[in-house]
Amino acid sequence: MIDTTKDILISIAGIVVKGSLSKVGVNITDSVVHTANQLLSYIQYKLPNIARSLKSVEQPIDYTSTYSAIEAVAKNDLEMQKLLQEMRQAIQNDQQFAQAVEHELNNVKSQLSSIIENWNGINIKGGNNTITVDTLNF
Repeated sequence: MIDTTKDILISIAGIVVKGSLSKVGVNITDSVVHTANQLLSYIQYKLPNIARSLKSVEQPIDYTSTYSAIEAVAKNDLEMQKLLQEMRQAIQNDQQFAQAVEHELNNVKSQLSSIIENWNGINIKGGNNTITVDTLNF
């Protein structure tokens, strides 16, 4: 059983980080590149506007709307679920990339607070939210 919320958030951050790192010439493992490209292609097929926003590293990603759009597709789309899970696994296998993804997620935690509601015992609603763990466990 996959954790769709976690997979979506990690995958969005992974695509953003991959795009950012690729533009500055940082080495990324072939597995991450291949999986991110597959997922991005599928998002392009299902959600072209979301794919365009993910490809644009010049503008910050709106995680809330991106998450919502991908979640709506992933609920009933086994291929999307499979690609999201593969993306999370590819990121897990590359420690340096996983740290970059964790950094990206920490940078957008204010946006994530409106997404994470009653997820794994976490219930965040409005206000100034703080993440109190040292690391994100994939």
